[in-house]
Amino acid sequence: MSTVNPADAVGEAKPGPEVTVEFVQAIAREAGEILRTSFYDRNKKVDTKDSPADLVTEYDRAIEDHLKKRIHKAFPTHQFLCEESSTSNDCLTDAPTWVIDPIDGTTNFVHSIPHTCVSIGFAVNKQVLIGVVYAPILEELFTAEKGKGAYLNGERIHTSGRRDPSRAVVCCGFSVSSLRKIGMPDVDPVAQAAAREIEKSVMNNVTYCVHNCRDIRHYGSTALELCYVAAGRLDAYQSLSPKEWDLAAGVLIVEEAGGCVIDFDGKPLELHVRRGLAASTEELARSFVGQLTAPGL
Repeated sequence: MSTVNPADAVGEAKPGPEVTVEFVQAIAREAGEILRTSFYDRNKKVDTKDSPADLVTEYDRAIEDHLKKRIHKAFPTHQFLCEESSTSNDCLTDAPTWVIDPIDGTTNFVHSIPHTCVSIGFAVNKQVLIGVVYAPILEELFTAEKGKGAYLNGERIHTSGRRDPSRAVVCCGFSVSSLRKIGMPDVDPVAQAAAREIEKSVMNNVTYCVHNCRDIRHYGSTALELCYVAAGRLDAYQSLSPKEWDLAAGVLIVEEAGGCVIDFDGKPLELHVRRGLAASTEELARSFVGQLTAPGL
């Protein structure tokens, strides 16, 4: 059984309870069952958050609550960074932290599109040590533990090994909800100006990929898109506006499958920077550096 001792990871003298991949898989499957049984519910209660395109359902909240209760019972001192309960001021710290997106691809979930999943990352010292992404409708469970490889339904996976961008299928991710702020009367001018800068970068990045890569895709779930890079289905992924809970598990899975994850400027990716570039190889990843743009770079 694979274990990660968070107490050892943060240098505490007294050992703490061990986090196992098996435990994370088990709770992901429990959460996935909630997603599965509600997937075809045509009467889902749907609310909006920051924009009409930023959806949340009763099931997002139910899954997050279930996961937090299960984890808190086993690891009462651990912290959480979750999509539905965290605030804009919350951030990843050195403490043992569970980074959770209860339903990644909520819009897909609302519209009964199967590319939707539960994403769970466990981090210590801001380093993700375990990542699990479970897509119950597709019956695919992606897992990784730091230094021990990446797996799909128990079978080892690897990236495509693609190096040439002209032969690469690239996922172009972006947040429609961020762009929808443009022109909304109840959004302040500063936020609208920021959204316009994001829009410029999105258009630049998609245009670059259209003209320099084999083809582009967009599945509406950051966690799954990263897993598809890990499994060799996609050759690269680039996105603006992903949050920590979108990236945490998937980034580890890509790296453990032999892929490369960096910032648009070629530096190591930090989960809070709201952008990311993942590719099957470092050579392919670095071919995008200097071509992709983002506000502030």
